[in-house]
Amino acid sequence: MSRRECIAQAAKLCELEFYRFKRYQTPFSIALICFEEALPEGVEEVLRSAIRRTDLIEEITHCSLLIIFGHTDRKEADRAMIHLHRLLEQQGTRYHVGLAAGQSEDAQIEAVITRAVAHMQGAASCLEC
Repeated sequence: MSRRECIAQAAKLCELEFYRFKRYQTPFSIALICFEEALPEGVEEVLRSAIRRTDLIEEITHCSLLIIFGHTDRKEADRAMIHLHRLLEQQGTRYHVGLAAGQSEDAQIEAVITRAVAHMQGAASCLEC
């Protein structure tokens, strides 16, 4: 799957949350987690058990996940990711995270996703696995 296809897949998954954000000014944030190898066994379940029931976690490729933090601004998402980082480190996985929040000037969800990819600090190519 190409990087463009990954962004399109993530955009499709975020569509409803982006609509709420634009219509009702409800904050939301996303986290893209790319693993250096295939998605480790059981990691998705560990992360799913650690997030709120209203948050979504979806596999984008065989080595990347998307977490949608609804009703969550960037500061709250940063705090949530501290906890998730600890869990991932306990699993012994090697990964990169890109975190971004919706901003009022975002015309399309792809802008938020592109920011998250840019925050992976040079690891954006992991979306192409």
